[in-house]
Amino acid sequence: MSDMSDLNHNNNNEHPNFNEISGEEKLQALRDLIELTDNHLTQQVLEGNAYILVRGAAFAILVAHQQVNGAASTLESLQSDPDFGSSAMRVLHSNQGSYNQ
Repeated sequence: MSDMSDLNHNNNNEHPNFNEISGEEKLQALRDLIELTDNHLTQQVLEGNAYILVRGAAFAILVAHQQVNGAASTLESLQSDPDFGSSAMRVLHSNQGSYNQ
C-alpha cells in the first residue's frame, strides 16, 4: 500500500486537500495534526468542513501547544471564524496580558 508514502510525498511538494483524501490518509494527517508538524494542515482542518469534534480537537491541540512555530498566526487567522473566533481572540488576549506583566 502506498497511501502513507503518497501523503508524505504530497506534504513535501503540495498540500493535499483534507476533505478529498482517503480514510487512511486522513488518519495519518490527523497524527501529523496532533504533532503540529504541518501548519497548513492545521489551518485547513480548522477552516475546512471536517466534523466539529475534529475541528474542536485541532483547536484544543493548537491552544495547548501555542509555543510551536505558526501556532500564534493560526490563532490570529481564526479570529473571524464563526466557531472558534471568540475563543481564538480570548487566547490571544490572555497571551498578550501575560507577556506584558
